[in-house]
Amino acid sequence: MSAEPVEIVLDIDAAMAWIGAESWLLPPPSRFWHALAERFGDRFVHVLPKGALSRREEVQRAVSAAARRGAEAVVGRVQLAGGRCSAFLSRPQMLAYLPLAPGALLCRADAAARAAADISDAWDPHWARDLALALARRGPVVPFDCSLAGPGDEAPTASRLPPDRARLGPHSEEGGFILVYGRLGASTSLYFDGLPMAERARIRMLEPGDLFSDLHWLAAASLVIVVRGFEFAERNGALDLLLELGTPVLWFTDDDFIVLGRDSASLGHYRAETVRRFAARLVGIVTTSAPLAGALAHYHRDVTIMPLAADPVLLARRPAVPGHRAAVVGGGFRAKALRDVVAPAARAEGVRLIVPAGLPHAPFDALRLPFEGDFAQFVFRWQAEAPFALLHPQGDSANIANKSRGTLLVAAYLGAVPIVAQEPAYHGLAEEDGVLTAGGAVADWQAQIARLNDTGFQREMLARLDGWVARACKADAAGVVLRQLAAKARNDGPLAAADRLGRALESRALQQALPRQSAPVRHWRRLSASLGRRIDRLVNRR
Repeated sequence: MSAEPVEIVLDIDAAMAWIGAESWLLPPPSRFWHALAERFGDRFVHVLPKGALSRREEVQRAVSAAARRGAEAVVGRVQLAGGRCSAFLSRPQMLAYLPLAPGALLCRADAAARAAADISDAWDPHWARDLALALARRGPVVPFDCSLAGPGDEAPTASRLPPDRARLGPHSEEGGFILVYGRLGASTSLYFDGLPMAERARIRMLEPGDLFSDLHWLAAASLVIVVRGFEFAERNGALDLLLELGTPVLWFTDDDFIVLGRDSASLGHYRAETVRRFAARLVGIVTTSAPLAGALAHYHRDVTIMPLAADPVLLARRPAVPGHRAAVVGGGFRAKALRDVVAPAARAEGVRLIVPAGLPHAPFDALRLPFEGDFAQFVFRWQAEAPFALLHPQGDSANIANKSRGTLLVAAYLGAVPIVAQEPAYHGLAEEDGVLTAGGAVADWQAQIARLNDTGFQREMLARLDGWVARACKADAAGVVLRQLAAKARNDGPLAAADRLGRALESRALQQALPRQSAPVRHWRRLSASLGRRIDRLVNRR
């Protein structure tokens, strides 16, 4: 790969000249990307809009950063309305359809051609965002601090695509789209990204904003799935709006928030009576494990377990040959076992660890990598380190019994053999499934890590893990459950969706969302509510 990027000034006429077509024909953008690939192969190209200023020094630094990381694309920062800067990197931003300035893209020509297979849109002001989204879906993307677009570029005027461009509205005769609404990351990716295309096409994913920016999405949806913590949907008025519109709502959660609320002041909102009140507004609850389904059955009679769904794109990109490091995943509630048990065992075997940046008690010599908000980018980044094992320390939380087996699918994506603690989620699994289990002693973990020094055994275990994934993470099985959930959606047409939007604009929920208090007063009210929850938590502990 050449380190010298190719700079191309692009407008519609120039693009058509590359393709050899008249501008009035307007063939799809994919034709242009394929033409670039034929000319430049694996060289980086920086496509600038006509009239933009060249920033060669910044572009050269960005290409160098991509080469170091083995990435195929760089996405720079773009200026949004109101002066806020944001990088097109995380899944929440991608799924919120952040429009990019045309000059914010820098990618390998052949990577653009491969990604273009996912682009079906015609030329319009959002072509750069289309390509960036397709590139991020297929391979690692490197963020860049500087704007790769010149100062003369037109800045985006909104943080989301307009409703018609986002294809809001009924997807097919079977009904409208299903909106997955909440903070999006590993929890949703492990269950929704690997769905069969027929079911995945009905889903739109939206990272929440205020009620005004989310209004079109909420009004057009035939079914809304609120993800994990639901306090945001109560606060921004989304739940009130959906209740007014009669839109069915599901709750997807992979944790028991009542149990978590007892351990964390920040989750003190999730008391039993709060969850019961919320559940009364739902048509069902979706969980990820049988114990969690049993716990939440006390709050709703309709509880569904969503199986894991393997994403073939992530599986296909895993390293062919494992390296010499071991990855550690998990939250802060696993940090004590990492410090006292797992890290000493790895050190005794001369194994360096890869840990999420910010994880407490990580060894000083561990390689710290960001745990990306975008799950696919997290997998791509960690795949580049080719860990031979994925270590999952014992967790210190009352919620452990509700955990799913998602960590094993992550291990398969990384091409790493999982070594897990003896937790309920892994009961019934054995070496025949490609899973190694370790007890609470340093010697237990050291012995299991040492076994993977045998490369033949390591390959055999990984093959067994692939077999487990093929059996337990079938896309078709997840698709059946998604169709069961979709049966709860309203089955109406475009006229009904337009009518809902009209009612949403006149809704009481929208009127109540209008700011009627000064910022200091609203801040004080939030602090008072937080203090009240902390006091309640202390009183309840007595």
